[in-house]
Amino acid sequence: MADLFAKYPILWAVMFSWMFAQGLKLLIYLLEEKRVNIAKLIDSGGMPSSHTALASSLCVALGLIEGWSSSLFAISAVVWAVIVYDATGIRRSAGKHAAALNDIIAQLMAGKFLKAGERIGTNYRELLGHDPLEVFVGAIVGIVVTVLFLYGYSII
Repeated sequence: MADLFAKYPILWAVMFSWMFAQGLKLLIYLLEEKRVNIAKLIDSGGMPSSHTALASSLCVALGLIEGWSSSLFAISAVVWAVIVYDATGIRRSAGKHAAALNDIIAQLMAGKFLKAGERIGTNYRELLGHDPLEVFVGAIVGIVVTVLFLYGYSII
């Protein structure tokens, strides 16, 4: 197994960072809600940002292995910035819109603007993006898991 890690260290570091962040989501949900929700293992949104953990892991792994001035690191830093912007901006805003739509639909279904029994729309997914703290924690998770993995297997 160590050979497999040595052959694809960046891929493994990134995968472990993402899996660790997703596992933390499951644990946090369990602690907050006092019940297990396996869907949290593949869910987007919430604490911590696994997308940010993945992108941060990729940046750090490439920086440590290929060099901080390498083109690969520069490309990964640009991708990291896009992912963080998307998570805290676009996806977070889409989640707020979904919450507003769900509220409007609930009011319509309660008969405020529709006839009783008339159906409209659906229940939109509200937890899409992240607040800055969730992104920050995701970045820390990605960096720490990557450094521990690469140093632990003597890859760097």
